Amino acid sequence: MKREHSRLYLGAQVVIAAFFITLAGCEGTAIETPPADGGDDPCADCGLHQQCLVFQCICNDSPQACTQAGDVVCVGNAAYATCTVDDDGCMYLETPTNCPFETHQCLDGICICVRHDFDIGDKRCPDGIEQVEICEQNVQTGWREYVASLDVLDICGQRQECVDDGAGVATFECDVSAGQAVGNTCTDTKEVGNCVTDVDGCLYVESTATCPSDLQDCNAGVCECANNQCNAGDRGCNLAADQVGVCQLDVADGCLVMVASVDPQDICGAGEECVEDGMGGAVCQCVATTCVAEGPICVDATTTGSCVTDTDGCLYVDTPTACPSGLQTCNGATGLCECPVGGCTLDYRDCNVDGDQVEVCEWDVAGGCPVMNTSSLPADDCVNTYAHKECVADGMGAADCECWPTICSADGPMCISIDTEAVCATDTDGCLFAVQAACTPLEECQVTICGCIDNLDCDPAYNCDLVNNVCVIDPAPYVIYAFAYGGQTIRVTFSEDMLSDGSIVAANQAANYCIEDFDGDASICTFTADFSINGLSIVDGQSFDVSVSNSLLDKDYTVKVNSRVQDSGGIGLTAPVYADFAGIPTFELLSAQTQSTTTVKLVFSKPWLAGPDTAGSADCTTIAECANRYLLTGATNLGAVTDATIQAAPEDNTVIITHENPQAAETFTVIAANATDGDGFDDAAWGAINSAAADPLGADPADRVTFEGMD
Repeated sequence: MKREHSRLYLGAQVVIAAFFITLAGCEGTAIETPPADGGDDPCADCGLHQQCLVFQCICNDSPQACTQAGDVVCVGNAAYATCTVDDDGCMYLETPTNCPFETHQCLDGICICVRHDFDIGDKRCPDGIEQVEICEQNVQTGWREYVASLDVLDICGQRQECVDDGAGVATFECDVSAGQAVGNTCTDTKEVGNCVTDVDGCLYVESTATCPSDLQDCNAGVCECANNQCNAGDRGCNLAADQVGVCQLDVADGCLVMVASVDPQDICGAGEECVEDGMGGAVCQCVATTCVAEGPICVDATTTGSCVTDTDGCLYVDTPTACPSGLQTCNGATGLCECPVGGCTLDYRDCNVDGDQVEVCEWDVAGGCPVMNTSSLPADDCVNTYAHKECVADGMGAADCECWPTICSADGPMCISIDTEAVCATDTDGCLFAVQAACTPLEECQVTICGCIDNLDCDPAYNCDLVNNVCVIDPAPYVIYAFAYGGQTIRVTFSEDMLSDGSIVAANQAANYCIEDFDGDASICTFTADFSINGLSIVDGQSFDVSVSNSLLDKDYTVKVNSRVQDSGGIGLTAPVYADFAGIPTFELLSAQTQSTTTVKLVFSKPWLAGPDTAGSADCTTIAECANRYLLTGATNLGAVTDATIQAAPEDNTVIITHENPQAAETFTVIAANATDGDGFDDAAWGAINSAAADPLGADPADRVTFEGMD
């Protein structure tokens, strides 16, 4: 009733406070009101067991059953909780705990039994407690409940455990793991334990002991030997061949084993061995030996030894030793290692089988046999120390490295035969030697070297390189270029000398040429309607002039040669078999071909303006004049052009230039003057080379061609 009055009082306070707040709002007084602008809330920090009232944090009502902190009160019928005060001073209940049994309920904060499923005096064994609980009636509540028995007989002994039957009877039983009977028992395979009875009549192991011998195992409480190795007092040789053994206990109360005897007579000497009699006895006896007396003896065919007598009077072979040399054998008569008969004499010198090394007679090993071995001196290594020496022996114990026999009498080239050449030279050891080379087919060794003089010296498929005098493979010929040489002549040039006997396969046969208007397709030749072929003349072995019936027109043509045409070696024409040309050509440089290592033949599309050394002429006789007309470039410097000579008609469109330095087997470029600067050859100041018709040489690329140098 008092608590209800408190609630009414608090409610009145809230109403009165609300009233005054309303009045204050009307009159504009400073009574506290909630912030209108959403500022700090005075109740934002209320605790877990508080509530906000009139903008203040106040404690919730205390639990009804709690009067002070620490009280334990019932929560419902089957749980209890403890009254606690938090940091804000508010009373609250901790988390409730359920009663442990379904037969219990909470009364004044205590779980008591409310069902009588057991009788007063019943006993039970609580879990984890080695003490009997007994059912008694609580004098205060009148309820039956289990409490710890105060009877000393209801307290388990050290080796007992509580056992109940679930029907009110609880007794103590001994731990069966402690032992089965009083006396010795096996606690491990190698351990014996002593079982005794404690005050509660329970068996337990009072002490343990390890079996004395490692050879023993525990069996029925006794350490037993699994298998004695021998009989006590027996003697044997099973330990070692040079010592007698005696059978005795390995340790006190252990097992019988054979151990080495410490009696000096039982330690066999160097010439003795242990011998058993088969009846438990053993003694040291002399070893059977091949020795009959002291001195050297052959142990086997390659081993020697020495027979000696030990302190026991036994003959034996002391320290057998292998013969030092693999060539030696032991002589049974002397007992010593001996070398075979017929060996060499020390320091005797001879040549090996290959004749490139000196061999010397020397000991094969210390105390061994004399044998012929390769000399270790560098001067005796004819093949590795020298380039042109061999081993020469006199058969009387002397041998040395000497120069090879040679056909050479002095340094320089020579002919060995008509088809073999050689170059003789002297090496650093003063030896003359020759490097030979066979001449190629149809070549002959002429005075000193193999070579050819003309194509007749070579096979049909080869040509003679007149610069190097060697036969080289004759490649298939092809058309290099064609150009209008005058108003009614077309000059066709091939890559090499062509057959010119007038036959059907010859290059000077007019029937082998077809000239058509340029159409970009040379596979089929349709003869032009502008003219017909009148005849054909030879310029040189590579060039031929085709004469036509009418003047060439100012347009492009194509000349095609029949592929049956052959070169002078009988090899047929290969692609390209045609060339395009202009009917009225411009003045341009067409090709360059090496004539020797210092001369090049230039071919232009028109005859030259004659000179020499005149303005616009192609020929020159001095380095200064030639420098105005020609420039040679390449990886190797060919030096200055020293001369340029125009050829006679009908080759008056060609010039032979000569340069200072020899060529190499690489690509070079020749540029002729065209009165243009900035194109690789600045020649505007001097001017251009002119044709006989006063046509200036055309611009790049008409002013230049490449050529392959001759090595």
